[in-house]
Amino acid sequence: MNTDRGMSNANTVKWTSLPIAEEPLSKTLVLFCIVLAFFTAASFTFSLSYGMATLVLLLLSLVRYFFPTSYEISEKGITVSFFIFKRHRDWNTYLRYALHKDGIYLSPFKTKSRLDSFRGDFLKFNKDSDPIKVLTTIKKYVP
Repeated sequence: MNTDRGMSNANTVKWTSLPIAEEPLSKTLVLFCIVLAFFTAASFTFSLSYGMATLVLLLLSLVRYFFPTSYEISEKGITVSFFIFKRHRDWNTYLRYALHKDGIYLSPFKTKSRLDSFRGDFLKFNKDSDPIKVLTTIKKYVP
């Protein structure tokens, strides 16, 4: 797993998260059992095309679990790179942050909102990332 949590300059923090490599083996086995159950159910209903469509949709919904996501925090903002997608947001986008055991959540709302999960960004830590360094950097830019 490629983990780059080094500093490219004084104010930049980078790391990469790959959940399938970081989660316990039991969670991954449960996921594969669910996929196998879909395939088995499709074969018993004699509708392999529906089973394959269901399997493809299930795997697409879990694509963040199987592919790495890279995060970069700098004085210009936050850049999240995933697969072929890259999104950069400036610091003036965020008005609040919340620390969780798995990462840090950045929200464009001053208070909790039902739209948080649709508008904010969750930066997932990996086992080698430094949450204190990330939180210290974010505190510089988010009130």
